[in-house]
Amino acid sequence: EQSVWGIDCYTRKNILICIEKDFESDTAIEFVEKWLLPAINVCPSSIAHDLSNATKILEGVSLQTTDHFIEDLTEKEEKRVDVDRDWSHSLFGKALANKIKHSAPVWLKAAAYQLRRAIKSLGHDFFRVHPKGHGSIVLSPNLKANMLVTFYRGEVYPSWRWGE
Repeated sequence: EQSVWGIDCYTRKNILICIEKDFESDTAIEFVEKWLLPAINVCPSSIAHDLSNATKILEGVSLQTTDHFIEDLTEKEEKRVDVDRDWSHSLFGKALANKIKHSAPVWLKAAAYQLRRAIKSLGHDFFRVHPKGHGSIVLSPNLKANMLVTFYRGEVYPSWRWGE
């Protein structure tokens, strides 16, 4: 179980518009569902809100080159965070890196780079990533469709309570 992150329908549409500029619609959907969403969840929680970090993982580019400030530290406290090591040494990070190495489509790096340039040009407000709580991440390739992985552990809130 780990913290999980996701995108809203506005962000998804913006990503698809950017990717469909140079790629087929099916390719754009595969990019989002099979590559981008896992890359978002591999990012350490302190930087997962920035979608460009997920694109960097897919491109094979270093996530962090300067000091990174953690939000819950006071202004005067600094902490050097090796985020490349954080994501790449986790079990999920190793699984994604292996998947990229062995089965990435030829268009993956180009699509990730195109999205990262769009984020830089348009700004983060068009490409928001939101925390979705905690979730179970399954890495088994033997998992069949409609197979029970685990029972739900938590509370379900109706939509009218989301703003509370």
